[in-house]
Amino acid sequence: MIAAFVSLICIFGTKFTTNVPSLSFIHRFFILLGGKFSAGGYIQFFTFFAFFWALLEARHYKHEFDMSRVQALVKGIAGQKSPSNLDINSLEHIVLNFEKSQGKFVLSDLLKKVVQKLKLNPSISETLDLVNVQIDIYREKAFGAQNLIRYLNFAIPSLGFIGTVLGLSDAMMIAHTGDMEKISLSLGVAFDTTLVALVLGLILMWDIHELEELTDLYHAETKDFIYNNLVPKIESKGQINHAQKA
Repeated sequence: MIAAFVSLICIFGTKFTTNVPSLSFIHRFFILLGGKFSAGGYIQFFTFFAFFWALLEARHYKHEFDMSRVQALVKGIAGQKSPSNLDINSLEHIVLNFEKSQGKFVLSDLLKKVVQKLKLNPSISETLDLVNVQIDIYREKAFGAQNLIRYLNFAIPSLGFIGTVLGLSDAMMIAHTGDMEKISLSLGVAFDTTLVALVLGLILMWDIHELEELTDLYHAETKDFIYNNLVPKIESKGQINHAQKA
């Protein structure tokens, strides 16, 4: 929808500025963004479509890996003043109540698995092994789920090169006519599509690197919380006994 909206603005903007020489730069700008849709602007349309689709997908995962929910749950658990206040059942209760208000996410799901493991077998070492395995699974799932974004990032420069090939091909086919206006238009399509694709690709690449960094940080912070904040509380003899009784 956003790509279609941008293309429509470019098309109408091009028509509006066609007979206004003083605004030739603005007219050229609209042409660059795909203003002449039938004359090659459809390449920019698909490029914008891929770009905004990838951005929306990246925003979705950035929201999913929002550290604020992790920090809120950590504060809720850290609010327990002493290890004796944090038995297995109370931990499970805190996590379930938090999920009802904030939704399910990696840390809450991992903590539920930790609680189940401690109830079945109150072994700290085995619980930590479970944490390591689950974190790796979550990271692999996140990487696989983001394949569409990486594909779109690859598709954008490819679309630009397709536009280049089409523009150069059209220019060569009409070169014998000597019609410089048509030749210039075809060459414009060739270079404009590449330029737009390269610029959008650079922007999207930055967003993808930011998403990958956020994903790694999210899983690292989750593991850090389990090791440095939760384990000291559940490692006490009282916690082990409570888990065995449960």
